[in-house]
Amino acid sequence: MAIRRAPPSNAALPWSTGSPKRSRPKRLSFSCSLVERLAALPRSNTCTGPSEMATVIALSDAKAMALPGRSAREIVSAAAGAERSTVRLVEIAPETAGERRRGPHVHRGFEECIHILDGQGITRTDAGSLSVSAGDTVLVPAGERHATYNTGAGVLRLLCFFPVGDIRPGTREFASWEEPEGVRDA
Repeated sequence: MAIRRAPPSNAALPWSTGSPKRSRPKRLSFSCSLVERLAALPRSNTCTGPSEMATVIALSDAKAMALPGRSAREIVSAAAGAERSTVRLVEIAPETAGERRRGPHVHRGFEECIHILDGQGITRTDAGSLSVSAGDTVLVPAGERHATYNTGAGVLRLLCFFPVGDIRPGTREFASWEEPEGVRDA
């Protein structure tokens, strides 16, 4: 059977008006015996690797994490079978009077996407501060120190994505903005 290639986008299709009358290409049909053979193949509901089937992870199954100045649940990571993704739901409580803000952190070798689900705040970097609110997404380049702070009255909820299965080896936390880079590991 010959393979029919799609014509260039500027060429007239053989069944369009203005070209000689030709019929539309015929649809392929499978023989019943092939379909029957495929249906008879053994099936398994056992996943032997991270990429064999889609997985639903309930928020209640997410790993709770104690992080400076915020609470987080790691929904997807290498621990949950992901090879190149980490997703965290982060909640930052409203600031209280006299409370010292946490220091920044940095990710070496990978970026971070922060989507604001609810609330308002600022994302501070060495270059300055960005106001954020529900619906905004912040892209933090690899190697840029940053921290997100709650400036609203309610909880600031973030969905954070990293294109690596385990962010710990490439992440450093700092006690303050004055602490020089590279002094402390997370």
